[in-house]
Amino acid sequence: MKKILLLSCFCFLIFQTHAQKFLTLTKPGFNNRLRYHTGDVVGFKLKSDNRKYKGPIAFVTDSMVAINDSSTILLSDVKVFYDYEKGAGARFGSKLLLTAGIFYGVIVLVNGSLAHSGDLKNNTNAVVIGSLIGGGLLLLPFTHRRFKINHNRWLKVIDVTITPYSN
Repeated sequence: MKKILLLSCFCFLIFQTHAQKFLTLTKPGFNNRLRYHTGDVVGFKLKSDNRKYKGPIAFVTDSMVAINDSSTILLSDVKVFYDYEKGAGARFGSKLLLTAGIFYGVIVLVNGSLAHSGDLKNNTNAVVIGSLIGGGLLLLPFTHRRFKINHNRWLKVIDVTITPYSN
């Protein structure tokens, strides 16, 4: 049993020795370094043009990032960085609350018009519909984060590849 465990740990370490470079966003605060690996969806706005580049990270070199296997972006040219990976919970919650509010509102309107009772005039239905839609709208700004690159926030590539020591 001990040999199998040792063999599996050794294989795990051998498979992890390939090039490991990732993009980091360093910012002030408690969780001050966010890491982005290949496959993470990010966005960039450059200093030279106002177009937004969005896509999964294809590969990372020391001074540039390639997205969508075709666009290469120099890190020194980035003005605004968009994070589409973090905030999935807020995105899910926002869609859920908005959908529930609209669905409940349609049901109340259809039921009120068929029964000729005017259920939307009922105070509790209006509060429920308004709170569901309002909660969904309040979560919208947290669905993706926008970071302006300046002296407080910067992008950097970190290389943690294991290399043998040589003189």
